[in-house]
Amino acid sequence: MNPVACVVAAVSLVLTLGACGGGGAQSAGPVPTVPSASKRVGFVGLPPKGAPPSTPRRAELVAFWWGYAAGDWGKSRFWVFADGRLISLREADIPEGANAGFTGFLEQRMTPDGVELLRSEVADQPVVTRDVTSQLPKRASADRIIRAYVPSRYAICDDGTAREHERLWSFLPARAKDLLRANRVGPPAPTSQSSTAGT
Repeated sequence: MNPVACVVAAVSLVLTLGACGGGGAQSAGPVPTVPSASKRVGFVGLPPKGAPPSTPRRAELVAFWWGYAAGDWGKSRFWVFADGRLISLREADIPEGANAGFTGFLEQRMTPDGVELLRSEVADQPVVTRDVTSQLPKRASADRIIRAYVPSRYAICDDGTAREHERLWSFLPARAKDLLRANRVGPPAPTSQSSTAGT
């Protein structure tokens, strides 16, 4: 098996699963168009240097679901937090997305009404087969700007073998290894014989 190493946007936010709700007929979501490179804000991988992280650093997760939104051709993921952030990771070509096939993590700000509408709409449904984001009323959006979601923390994970762990660990500079050892979660940081690490 090839190693699957991923930088996970560690939405180090307190998880308290909830749900979502619909409302009026005016779209609060992006309208699919042919994107121009100048409008793209999403990214894949690490954020551009100097990109400010999303705030607050910690918040309560009130809803999570797999589903669809206007312009998607694959399953997408959505997270709604009590502070009003709607974070999405979509298989779509929208103007703000990272590229023609993938948006990267994007962030929108919802009003308290919008958070509650979404929470009640997707309550206890891990997979939602209808578009619940683009049918929200205008009052659901605090603003209509779609931004790149920049996490305040990251985690490194992989599901490979011990040999693959060791190989991946060997690519990291000494400073990165020190940081990972100091902030590990889960199994011990690798030594010369072991190589599973996390932050």
